[in-house]
Amino acid sequence: MYMVYVISKSGKPLMPTKRFGRVKRLLKNKQAKIIDYKPFTIQLLYNSTEYIQPLTLGIDTGSVHIGVSVTKKDGESVFLGELETRTPDVTKNMENRKLHRQARRRHRRDKKKRRAVKAETVFTEKQYLIRGYKKPITCKLIKPGRIKFENR
Repeated sequence: MYMVYVISKSGKPLMPTKRFGRVKRLLKNKQAKIIDYKPFTIQLLYNSTEYIQPLTLGIDTGSVHIGVSVTKKDGESVFLGELETRTPDVTKNMENRKLHRQARRRHRRDKKKRRAVKAETVFTEKQYLIRGYKKPITCKLIKPGRIKFENR
């Protein structure tokens, strides 16, 4: 359903029209000028009444698609639109960011292990008893530093 949107001489929006013959005649007689092509909008070049009818806005929210419609009192649609959200893209980007973060952390651990081998601070396996814990903690490969927080 195509409509021509109309703007008054003073720049206020008026009711859209389906009377394409009248619009064509107004443009031909230089009584209107084209403002935009998508959506097709004209501006009147003569004084007219600025009466508009009451309209109702309807919004249908969804997870991916959001629908918008503007209707007249008799149920005729004036504007229909659909908005597509970026939900799938955002989910994919967050997953990608997670993989990069995990790789960065893994490389940090590998770097720490290489430095420990070079500094000869490597144990095969050793158990440390920490105050506040019942079981000892098993440490593999690297000698741990001083424990800073014993309240955890």
